[in-house]
Amino acid sequence: MIDAVATALTQTPASDPVCLSTGECELLQVYANAEQQHLALENGVVMGIARIRLTKGDIKTISEGMKARRGVVH
Repeated sequence: MIDAVATALTQTPASDPVCLSTGECELLQVYANAEQQHLALENGVVMGIARIRLTKGDIKTISEGMKARRGVVH
């Protein structure tokens, strides 16, 4: 089913919007809910710990690594 959703989302529609089946929509909803829970944990717990434990130098190093992976110029 994941392949069907990926295919539907990557097709270039001529004039019609992307159409997903009920099952594909349900799959996307499950994914979105899981992602929301993941982000809530990350923002509520991980970021709080990071603010306490990481130095400015640590944050700069992490930032530079993230930018490099995404091709962002420093």
